[in-house]
Order: sequence, then structure tokens, then C-alpha cells
Amino acid sequence: MNNTFHSVYTVNKRWIEKIFWMNVKPSQLFSSAMFPVVLFSLAWLLQAIWAKLICILAGLGLIVFFLAQVKKYAKSGFDSFSEPFGGFSEYQIETTIENDEIKYTLKHEGECLRTTSVSLAKCTQFTRYKEIIAAKETNTDNIVYFCGPSSRLQELVVFLEDQGLTQKSAKKNSLGKLASIGIIVISFVLAIYSFFPSSTDVVRYLDAWQKQGAYTSETNWTRNSLSELDSQISSVWTDGDTMYRIEQLEEKDGNSQIVVSSYADGKEKGIYLDAKGNVKRIDEKEVSRSEFFLDPIICPSEDAFLIDSSDTLERNPYFSWKKDGNKVVATLEDPDRFASYRVGKEEDSYTEEQLNSMDTIERMNLHYSGRIKPEHVDFAFVIQDKRIVEIVFDELVQITYPKAVEETAGTTRIHDLSVSPSVQEQVEALFEKPLRHGDVIDLP
Repeated sequence: MNNTFHSVYTVNKRWIEKIFWMNVKPSQLFSSAMFPVVLFSLAWLLQAIWAKLICILAGLGLIVFFLAQVKKYAKSGFDSFSEPFGGFSEYQIETTIENDEIKYTLKHEGECLRTTSVSLAKCTQFTRYKEIIAAKETNTDNIVYFCGPSSRLQELVVFLEDQGLTQKSAKKNSLGKLASIGIIVISFVLAIYSFFPSSTDVVRYLDAWQKQGAYTSETNWTRNSLSELDSQISSVWTDGDTMYRIEQLEEKDGNSQIVVSSYADGKEKGIYLDAKGNVKRIDEKEVSRSEFFLDPIICPSEDAFLIDSSDTLERNPYFSWKKDGNKVVATLEDPDRFASYRVGKEEDSYTEEQLNSMDTIERMNLHYSGRIKPEHVDFAFVIQDKRIVEIVFDELVQITYPKAVEETAGTTRIHDLSVSPSVQEQVEALFEKPLRHGDVIDLP
């Protein structure tokens, strides 16, 4: 181009907003983005619906507040600019470069309001944006803006470079801002996605039984090295704030026993009966409501689940979870972390007194996860009517010290409660009177 350039552009609040976003540094936008990102990430991690909603609304509120502040800034900046010139809603700026002089003429509806000149020699670098070129004056915060058609701006780029100005790329600036916006969008999408659980999330299919408030489960072991149990039939139901459970346990040697339990105010009371109905033992312990209700279902397949610090049941992350028709199949895929998890579970089974009685070698072996060698740990959950109706479990874990083999395999089937109302009344009545060892209870 020759030594002249001419353009006319409109200045209003929208233009001020555009310039603001153009001048925001990526680091500034990233810092502002982190607040809603943290809130959206919390919404993704939290389980409680109300907590998710609070985090999402708070994150959106911060974004709205930030955008409102930008608009407020643009309005304040434009009002300060326009007030000396009549306070009109928009103006035209005519820019002319002739030789080494940049001339700005401020106009409103063709009327000249002010003319300002700047020496091009005072500018050392410029940045080309889509429709704007911004040239910065040396040792000041003043920025000179040129607007015009893309072809004319490209000619201006060549001219400014010929005058010794250095072009500063806008790509890094734009990518940094897009990255910040992308992080916000991704975290928000994840937060919303967390409201729609995965089709492999078997916990929600267990929750369906809790919402129903009653069920009967039947577990049959084909292999069981962990206990003498051969089969177990359990029925659980709810009566107001109290839950009741009756279990019939059959052992490999043919012996059987019945356990009736109640749950209220965070405590489980269990009454253990032999086959003739004699009270052999009465226990009390603290458990969560979900733990009491779901224990007959979860216990045979407990390695498929984890319970976090807030007593929330979740899938074990050391397994791969896949949908296969009406089944969800879980297969162990991280043996090392699974071994560490099993070590932690074993430690938790000891009392403080038992741990203190161990010598140093025993304690070291207890902490050593390398002694646990899982050969296979597999589960299959059959889903019907949005509930788990069958669990097939198969585990084989070798333990090198103390040398042992843990092997369990079998099936748990869950269906609607099959205990008659009369039996329910008998079980509930047991907890309304004092019982002691040796008492005889007549249950059908």
C-alpha cells in the first residue's frame, strides 16, 4: 500500500465489550474460570442431588456475575467516553494514516466532535485480530485501533512492518482464552452428565430395592472357603423408621440356624437361634441404614463394592464394568490396587488389641499387599425392571502369607418379599419383649 490508510468504524457499548475481551489476558481469564470450574467439578464428584444443584447453580451464578461485571464495565467506560460529547449511544471514528501521522476524528451523524493525532513512530508493535489491528504506544498503556475490511487490514500489516513495527501473534492469546472457556464447558457438561448415571452403575439398581422397602434374597454357594455357609435365605422389610430381617442359614454339614434382626436409630440388634428355636446369642452393633437393608445382597459379592467415608455405596473402581444385554459384568482389571484394598479390609477386621499383640514381622506381613494374588474376581448382575434380580459371583484369591486360598462362587437371587404378614408380626413382636440366652422362640 502507499503511505495512506483510511477507515471508519462505529463505537458503542458493544464495541467497548469487544475491546475488553480482546485485551483480557489468558492468565486473567483462567484465574476467573477456576472458581466455576471447581464448583462444577465438585458437582460431578458429589453424590447428593441437592449438593450437586447447589454447586452447579453457584458456578453458573459466578459466570453470570462475571459477565454482568463486564457489561457494567463497558457501560461505565462508554458513558465516561461519551459524556463530554453529548452522551449519544454511538459514534463514528474516522482513522487516517498519512506518512508518519495517525489521525483520529470522532464524529456523530457526520458532525466532527474531536480530532486527535498520534505519531506512528511512537508505536513499536501491533497485533492483528480478525477485524481489528491494535498498535501499542511505547512506554504507555495507550493502544491505537484500526478497523476495516480484511484485505485492507492485510495491506496495513505489510505497511506497519515496513515502518519497523513488530507484529505480535494473537494466536497464543486466543488459544489461551479458548482453553479457559473449554475447561468451563467441559466441567459443566460433566456436572450435568453426573445426573444421568452410567448404564453400568449397578448401585442405582440396588437403590430401587431400598425405595421399594422390602425384598427376599436367596444365596447358594457352589464353592465357599470363607465360611461354612452353603445357602442363605434372607427377607428384609420396613415398618416406619424400623427395619426387620429374618435369615435362614444352612451350613455344609447340614446344621442350620435362624437370625432375626431389627434396625432403629443407627443400631442393629440380632437374635441368633438354633434349628430348635433356642436363643444362642444376642448382639448389638452400629450400622448404617443402607448397610442393614442391603447386607444379604452385598455380603456375598462385597468385593464388587466400596463404601466411602459418608457410608455411600459405590462400584469398586478396580474393576472394568460393561453392559452385556440385561447384564452388567464386572471383571477385575487392577490386581495391584485390589490387593492393597484387600489388605486394608483385612486390617479393619482386627481390633486394636489384636493389632497391638502382633510382633513386628506379623505387622509387616499384614501391610504387605504383594502376598495377595487374585487369579480371577468376576461378577455378573442381571437387571430386570430396573432392579438387580440376580448376582453371579466367582472369586479365587491366592494368599502367600499366611498361606491360604480364598475361593467363593455362587448365585444370589433377589425377588419381592415372600414372608407372610403373620411371620412379620411374630418377628416384630420379638423386639418388644426382653430376651436372654436359652429362651425358646417358636417361628414357623
